[in-house]
Amino acid sequence: MLIISIVFNTIAVLINLSNFSIAIATSLAFYFWFFSSSKDFEGLETNLKEILFIIFYIPLFLFTSNYMNYIYGFFSFLLGIFILTFLIYRKEFIELINKVMKRTSD
Repeated sequence: MLIISIVFNTIAVLINLSNFSIAIATSLAFYFWFFSSSKDFEGLETNLKEILFIIFYIPLFLFTSNYMNYIYGFFSFLLGIFILTFLIYRKEFIELINKVMKRTSD
């Protein structure tokens, strides 16, 4: 994984020496590691929900971080993550809220 990360980041630096290209290369290396290791470790298998979340998360992050100012981007990203989490992980999200509410009422 270290070699893959070094290769991705080296390519990013050679193509365009910027924080953005290095961030993209690092993210790609992470996703490569995530999907390749999910086959090797029990309990880390990916499912459709995780893949859908990543597919929608990436453009949300890229849009809010590159085409919006810091304030609007921050709040738009938070709202987008909230909506994305609620739509894809509705059951898990509601369970988490219920657990948090139960702990605060005890």
